[in-house]
Amino acid sequence: MEKLCNASRIITALFLLLTTISAQQPVEDKPTTVVKKNAEQQKQAASKERHGSISGRVVSDNGQPMTNIGVNLFQQATRTASNGRNLTVDDEGRFQADDLPVGAYSVNAYAPGFVETTTRERRFYRLGDNITLTMAKGGVITGTVKNAASEPLIGVTVYALRMRDAEGKPSRSGQSTRFRQTDDRGVYRLYGLTAGTYIVVAGGRSIFTGQPSKYSDDVPTYFPSSTRDTAAEIPLQTGQEATGIDIIYRGEKGRAVSGTVGGTLPTVTNYNVSLFLMNAATGVAEASTNINSFEGKRGFAFYGVPDGDYFLTASSNIFNEPKQGGAAVPKRISVRSDVSGLEVTLVPFASISGAVVLEPLAEAERKKCQPSRDATLEETMVSLRPDTKGEAPERQWFSSGSFSSLGEKGEFTFNRLNAGRYRITADLPSDNWYLKEVVLQPAGGAKQPKAASLQLSDAATKGITLKTSETLEGLKVVLAEGAATVSGRVTAEKEGESLPTKLLIHAVPVEKERANEVLRFAQAEVKSDGAFTLANLAPGKYWLLAQPAEESNDPLPRSVAWDAAERLALRKETEAANVAIELQSCQQVSDYALRYVIKTGASKK
Repeated sequence: MEKLCNASRIITALFLLLTTISAQQPVEDKPTTVVKKNAEQQKQAASKERHGSISGRVVSDNGQPMTNIGVNLFQQATRTASNGRNLTVDDEGRFQADDLPVGAYSVNAYAPGFVETTTRERRFYRLGDNITLTMAKGGVITGTVKNAASEPLIGVTVYALRMRDAEGKPSRSGQSTRFRQTDDRGVYRLYGLTAGTYIVVAGGRSIFTGQPSKYSDDVPTYFPSSTRDTAAEIPLQTGQEATGIDIIYRGEKGRAVSGTVGGTLPTVTNYNVSLFLMNAATGVAEASTNINSFEGKRGFAFYGVPDGDYFLTASSNIFNEPKQGGAAVPKRISVRSDVSGLEVTLVPFASISGAVVLEPLAEAERKKCQPSRDATLEETMVSLRPDTKGEAPERQWFSSGSFSSLGEKGEFTFNRLNAGRYRITADLPSDNWYLKEVVLQPAGGAKQPKAASLQLSDAATKGITLKTSETLEGLKVVLAEGAATVSGRVTAEKEGESLPTKLLIHAVPVEKERANEVLRFAQAEVKSDGAFTLANLAPGKYWLLAQPAEESNDPLPRSVAWDAAERLALRKETEAANVAIELQSCQQVSDYALRYVIKTGASKK
């Protein structure tokens, strides 16, 4: 028995020893588990790095914090509700949106009766930005609507059309979304208006509400009691209240304009086709109507249309279906009596797709650069701008630009495009990047239109011309690291003289071989105090010149370099002035002083 006990003790001891030794050995599947865990942690860390915050503050025009103000942020990928944030500022007027995915965002403040007066340095914001938004009480236009017998009219829709902005620049659309109906005294009050010059309209079928009323079939009456061509203009400053804008309602019945929509309607079930009558002289919408998928009809009709000449057009609108739908070529019509039997034909929209690539600097060169922030391609916004100079007025009115964010591989698509000539520009997230090339190339071996054979000089210099319904693929936009920046101030040639109110500063490449490389030309607006910044410039030697800006309805000045004759003339002027600067890769030049010289025979604007 004792021997058995001793044997048992020995076996137990050996078992414990083996167990201890085994526990000290690495388990085969442990490294795999650790690797998986590390990979997941790295994935989570990378995801965290691709998220961040945008913060800011909302203040009044006297710099005091504002409360009870809403702020919305939209990621410009799709501008859907899922990509937006609606915030409310705190007691100090501050806001912060956290855990935002990397990208480009629009940020706006809103409150009833107030307008945003922020002087924006740029259109889009990125993670890490801190923004100050300025708001002020909007303007007010108020008065009465009465008939010829001085009796108040109840329920008349009154709206204001903004014809020019605060600086006197014509409004491209000439429209306002502010409208009200008169009360039981015939009184209306339009508030929250941005500064500018307005005309006020009563009656007719409003192009904003779309709701029929007792006065829908009437010709609109413009303040004080006129047609559009003799309407009185009302200048309005921020916070100003224009009172006594009383309208004597004419009560004239207008014309009916009707017809059908032809062509291929969208295949989805929730489409809407909007139709507009645009004034042939001004390009401003005078009337609108629509048909939708729920009605299942192709017929349309406008009522209360004043006599005149118009362009009739139509386009289909489909929520979250950018590749669907189409538009009609503008049709000119004359209205002197009721018009019927018209047909507008929808044709599919054109589209452009491609990708953006970034050429990095060599590692040794990159170490010398100190960009203001790290950036990713997905924060880049590529814009497609219509170049309508020399086109018929109606082509200019119906041409609109588009912008696109980038996918993870830099891909982009512009949908819902009309035929016309376009230019590629880019809103870059880093002061270390510049736009280097725009190249059209075949995509995936697919047969491309003739435009696909264009080379760099053609795509950038002549622009991209789209035909109706054309699908253009394989557009390659090349960005490069190593951009330079020049900032400083423009001063008058003689002390005491003032600068023109609208001044542009131009950078023109000195090298003759670059004389037609449009992307090497740059321009920027000069602020009222003479300050300017020319950013995202390719390294090289430039002539600098300040010139008065041409009058334009475009909110963004058209590049002078887009036109061959203007480009040549600008180059001659800059060469004659001979103010040159040579910029190295990543160079930041500040406090640059440039004299504005008035040419002989030129006048100050």
